[in-house]
Amino acid sequence: MRRGTVLLVVLFVGMGSAFAQNVFPDFLQGTWKMEGKGVYERWDKLNDYSMKGVSYVIENSEVTVFEYLDLFYDKGKVNYTATVVGENEGKGIIFTMTRSDSIFIFENLQHDFPKIITYQKVSDSEMWVKISDGTDKELSWVMKKVNKL
Repeated sequence: MRRGTVLLVVLFVGMGSAFAQNVFPDFLQGTWKMEGKGVYERWDKLNDYSMKGVSYVIENSEVTVFEYLDLFYDKGKVNYTATVVGENEGKGIIFTMTRSDSIFIFENLQHDFPKIITYQKVSDSEMWVKISDGTDKELSWVMKKVNKL
Protein backbone atom coordinates (compact mmCIF):
# COMPACT_ATOMS: atom_id res chain seq x y z
CA MET A 1 0.00 0.00 0.00
CA ARG A 2 2.82 2.42 0.83
CA ARG A 3 4.35 1.99 -2.64
CA GLY A 4 1.01 2.93 -4.28
CA THR A 5 0.73 6.06 -2.11
CA VAL A 6 4.26 7.17 -3.06
CA LEU A 7 3.48 6.62 -6.75
CA LEU A 8 0.26 8.63 -6.45
CA VAL A 9 2.10 11.51 -4.74
CA VAL A 10 4.79 11.49 -7.46
CA LEU A 11 2.08 11.60 -10.15
CA PHE A 12 0.30 14.56 -8.52
CA VAL A 13 3.54 16.47 -7.99
CA GLY A 14 4.54 15.85 -11.61
CA MET A 15 1.14 16.94 -12.89
CA GLY A 16 1.21 20.06 -10.72
CA SER A 17 4.51 21.20 -12.16
CA ALA A 18 3.27 20.52 -15.70
CA PHE A 19 0.16 22.63 -15.12
CA ALA A 20 2.17 25.37 -13.39
CA GLN A 21 4.41 25.93 -16.42
CA ASN A 22 3.80 29.16 -18.28
CA VAL A 23 2.79 29.00 -21.90
CA PHE A 24 4.76 31.34 -24.13
CA PRO A 25 2.47 33.68 -26.16
CA ASP A 26 4.08 32.96 -29.52
CA PHE A 27 0.74 33.58 -31.25
CA LEU A 28 1.85 37.24 -31.21
CA GLN A 29 4.33 36.55 -34.02
CA GLY A 30 3.59 38.71 -37.05
CA THR A 31 2.22 42.20 -37.69
CA TRP A 32 -0.95 43.42 -36.00
CA LYS A 33 -2.94 46.59 -36.73
CA MET A 34 -5.15 48.38 -34.25
CA GLU A 35 -8.70 48.38 -35.56
CA GLY A 36 -9.61 51.79 -37.02
CA LYS A 37 -6.15 53.34 -36.43
CA GLY A 38 -2.74 53.46 -38.11
CA VAL A 39 -1.10 51.85 -35.05
CA TYR A 40 0.84 48.60 -35.50
CA GLU A 41 2.62 46.04 -33.37
CA ARG A 42 5.17 43.74 -35.00
CA TRP A 43 6.52 40.64 -33.19
CA ASP A 44 9.36 38.40 -34.37
CA LYS A 45 10.09 35.09 -32.68
CA LEU A 46 13.83 34.75 -32.06
CA ASN A 47 13.63 31.25 -30.55
CA ASP A 48 11.34 29.19 -28.30
CA TYR A 49 12.15 31.48 -25.35
CA SER A 50 12.19 35.01 -26.72
CA MET A 51 10.47 37.45 -29.05
CA LYS A 52 11.20 41.03 -30.08
CA GLY A 53 8.50 43.53 -30.86
CA VAL A 54 8.03 47.09 -31.96
CA SER A 55 5.02 49.40 -31.82
CA TYR A 56 4.75 52.08 -34.47
CA VAL A 57 2.42 54.47 -36.27
CA ILE A 58 2.13 55.00 -40.00
CA GLU A 59 0.92 58.48 -40.96
CA ASN A 60 1.29 59.99 -44.43
CA SER A 61 3.48 57.02 -45.45
CA GLU A 62 5.88 57.85 -42.61
CA VAL A 63 6.72 55.24 -39.95
CA THR A 64 7.29 56.44 -36.38
CA VAL A 65 8.42 53.90 -33.78
CA PHE A 66 7.17 54.69 -30.29
CA GLU A 67 7.93 51.52 -28.32
CA TYR A 68 10.33 48.55 -28.34
CA LEU A 69 9.09 45.29 -26.79
CA ASP A 70 10.75 42.10 -25.55
CA LEU A 71 9.26 38.80 -24.37
CA PHE A 72 11.66 36.37 -22.74
CA TYR A 73 12.05 33.60 -20.19
CA ASP A 74 14.15 34.50 -17.16
CA LYS A 75 14.55 32.27 -14.10
CA GLY A 76 11.41 30.26 -14.87
CA LYS A 77 9.21 33.29 -15.56
CA VAL A 78 8.06 34.98 -18.74
CA ASN A 79 8.84 38.69 -18.75
CA TYR A 80 7.60 41.47 -21.01
CA THR A 81 9.74 44.58 -21.32
CA ALA A 82 8.42 47.81 -22.83
CA THR A 83 10.87 50.58 -23.73
CA VAL A 84 9.02 53.73 -24.74
CA VAL A 85 10.96 56.08 -27.02
CA GLY A 86 11.85 59.32 -25.19
CA GLU A 87 10.78 58.10 -21.74
CA ASN A 88 12.44 56.65 -18.64
CA GLU A 89 15.95 57.55 -19.86
CA GLY A 90 15.68 54.78 -22.48
CA LYS A 91 15.27 52.06 -19.84
CA GLY A 92 12.69 49.34 -20.28
CA ILE A 93 9.93 48.61 -17.79
CA ILE A 94 9.63 44.90 -16.93
CA PHE A 95 6.26 43.20 -16.48
CA THR A 96 6.02 39.57 -15.32
CA MET A 97 3.48 37.11 -16.69
CA THR A 98 0.94 36.22 -14.01
CA ARG A 99 -1.58 34.31 -16.14
CA SER A 100 -1.08 32.28 -19.26
CA ASP A 101 -4.09 30.26 -20.28
CA SER A 102 -6.28 31.82 -22.97
CA ILE A 103 -5.42 35.28 -21.64
CA PHE A 104 -1.82 36.41 -21.15
CA ILE A 105 -1.47 38.93 -18.31
CA PHE A 106 1.75 40.79 -17.48
CA GLU A 107 1.99 42.85 -14.30
CA ASN A 108 4.25 45.42 -12.69
CA LEU A 109 2.23 46.85 -9.82
CA GLN A 110 5.00 49.34 -8.94
CA HIS A 111 4.73 51.07 -12.32
CA ASP A 112 2.47 54.13 -12.64
CA PHE A 113 0.63 53.26 -15.87
CA PRO A 114 0.06 50.71 -17.07
CA LYS A 115 0.39 48.26 -14.21
CA ILE A 116 -1.26 45.44 -16.15
CA ILE A 117 -0.95 44.50 -19.84
CA THR A 118 -3.34 41.88 -21.22
CA TYR A 119 -3.26 40.04 -24.54
CA GLN A 120 -6.09 37.70 -25.49
CA LYS A 121 -6.03 35.65 -28.68
CA VAL A 122 -9.52 35.79 -30.17
CA SER A 123 -8.60 33.93 -33.37
CA ASP A 124 -5.56 33.41 -35.59
CA SER A 125 -6.20 36.84 -37.10
CA GLU A 126 -7.57 38.83 -34.16
CA MET A 127 -6.52 39.67 -30.61
CA TRP A 128 -7.78 41.91 -27.84
CA VAL A 129 -5.34 44.09 -25.89
CA LYS A 130 -5.92 45.96 -22.65
CA ILE A 131 -3.71 48.16 -20.49
CA SER A 132 -4.84 49.28 -17.04
CA ASP A 133 -3.84 50.54 -13.63
CA GLY A 134 -5.71 47.63 -12.01
CA THR A 135 -8.55 49.81 -10.75
CA ASP A 136 -10.51 52.32 -12.83
CA LYS A 137 -8.14 53.53 -15.57
CA GLU A 138 -7.96 51.27 -18.62
CA LEU A 139 -7.72 51.30 -22.39
CA SER A 140 -8.56 48.38 -24.66
CA TRP A 141 -8.61 47.72 -28.38
CA VAL A 142 -8.85 45.01 -31.03
CA MET A 143 -5.90 44.23 -33.28
CA LYS A 144 -6.11 42.38 -36.59
CA LYS A 145 -3.26 40.41 -38.10
CA VAL A 146 -2.06 41.89 -41.39
CA ASN A 147 0.41 40.96 -44.10
CA LYS A 148 3.99 42.05 -43.43
CA LEU A 149 4.52 45.80 -43.22
